[in-house]
Amino acid sequence: IKLGESRISPSLVEIKAGTPTIVELINTDRVSPHTFTLGDTVGNLVINRNVEGGKTVTGELPPMKAGSYTFYCNKKLPLKKTHREQGEEGTLVVTED
Repeated sequence: IKLGESRISPSLVEIKAGTPTIVELINTDRVSPHTFTLGDTVGNLVINRNVEGGKTVTGELPPMKAGSYTFYCNKKLPLKKTHREQGEEGTLVVTED
């Protein structure tokens, strides 16, 4: 998943329910840090992974229940909108087997 330039690509990711999933997070901005933040349907944090400028990291999503979840970057520069408000957001769809 690529993070940067006020967007996340792809913005729609599909995985199977009940299966742990490894995600590779690539920050396409050379300087600006980004995050991959994902909560469950009741607001509990599932993952919040920092990705420094120009770096690639991996993160593990635990087995999740079927449903639709929003992921986003929670970074914000002074006097600007959050990265999420600028469009850095996507949807994780977890499907039954």
